[in-house]
Amino acid sequence: EVHVQIIFSKGYNPKRSHIFTSNDFIKINCPPFFREIFLSHPINEPQSRCRLLQNEIRFILIKSAIEEWETLEKIEKHSDNIHKKKEDIENMLRIAHIRQQQEAQEKLEKKVLVKRKDVEKIIKRESEIRLKTSENDREIIQHGKNNIEEIQLKKDKEQTTLEKTKELTINSIPHIRSQETITVEFTNRRFPTPKRESQNDLEDEWIRNQLQKK
Repeated sequence: EVHVQIIFSKGYNPKRSHIFTSNDFIKINCPPFFREIFLSHPINEPQSRCRLLQNEIRFILIKSAIEEWETLEKIEKHSDNIHKKKEDIENMLRIAHIRQQQEAQEKLEKKVLVKRKDVEKIIKRESEIRLKTSENDREIIQHGKNNIEEIQLKKDKEQTTLEKTKELTINSIPHIRSQETITVEFTNRRFPTPKRESQNDLEDEWIRNQLQKK
C-alpha cells in the first residue's frame, strides 16, 4: 500500500471536489486547486481508496506489483513532453470513460439479473402458495364430504335403530285375550246355631273341614 495525504490550507470544499483515478494517473480538481499526478508505477485502481476529509484528501493506493517505489510521481527526463502528457491524459480519460460505461452496463445487467431472480422467486413463491391453497381447499372439501357422509351414515343408523325399536315394541305387546263366560254357583252358608264370638275358632275350623270334604 502507498498512503498519500494532500493537505489544504484555505479555500478547500470537499463537496466541490472531483477526483479521477486510473491505474497510473490521478487528477484532483478542487477549485481553486488543481493537480495531476502521473504515478511512477501502476496501481490496482478498483481496490484503491480515497477519502475526502474536512481539510485534506487521503489516498490508499494498492500496488499492482510488490516493489519499492522511489517516488510517487513519474519523473520526465525531457521538458518537451507537454504535448505527450496531454495525449496521455486524453487517452486515459477516454479509457476511463469506456471503463465507466462498461461498469455501469455491468451494474445495470447485474441489477436486471437480480431483479429478474427476485421476480422469479416471487412467482415461484406465489405458485407454491396457490398450490398449497388449492391443496388445503381440496382437503377442506374432502373433509366436508367425509363429515357429510359420516352424518348421513349416523342418521341412517339411528333411523334403522329406531325402526327396530318400534318393531320390538309392537311385537312385545300381548294379544287381547278371547272372551269366555263361566257359571259360578255359591252354596248358602248355614250354621246350626247362631254365630258367637266365643266360637269363632271352632266355626272357622268347621268351615275348613267342610271345604276339605268337598
